[in-house]
Amino acid sequence: MAETKFTKSVKYNLAEYLNIWLQEVGSNLEAIPEYSVKSKLSKNLIDVAIVDKGNESKLVAIEIEVKSNPDQIFINRRKFKEWVHASPYRRGGLFHLIFSKANISQQRMYRLLRDSYSSISAGKGFFYEFMAIDADYRESNETARFLVDENWEFDARLLALIEEVF
Repeated sequence: MAETKFTKSVKYNLAEYLNIWLQEVGSNLEAIPEYSVKSKLSKNLIDVAIVDKGNESKLVAIEIEVKSNPDQIFINRRKFKEWVHASPYRRGGLFHLIFSKANISQQRMYRLLRDSYSSISAGKGFFYEFMAIDADYRESNETARFLVDENWEFDARLLALIEEVF
């Protein structure tokens, strides 16, 4: 589904706040909005990527789902997992931010959780986290700031991925 203005604004604001935070903690990582990696047959466009400058074999991707086809979350996960598994030298973590307006049922959320544990336990350098968020869709800057500066669940899940990947 087409990207909303909210989604586009959140990803740029999120990258900006993440870069401020990464600098404050003295990290060599960088958050880049609209980052692309080559997948099997196409490019995989990532909403926000956290990369180590100079080492593109390790990547933490943040995908933002606001208004989307219910299958899009699974498609994004599959494509990113394929990118990681395409080389034994790659490690990658995918973090899905699923907003309340996203078109996903409770049954699909359960499947997402079940499948993510299965994927991670299989090894091969792929890690996965997701969280559901309710937000004021008029406040993209505040939403991004709140996630980075005040939301402990976001911090814990993102730091877990960063620790696993880098």
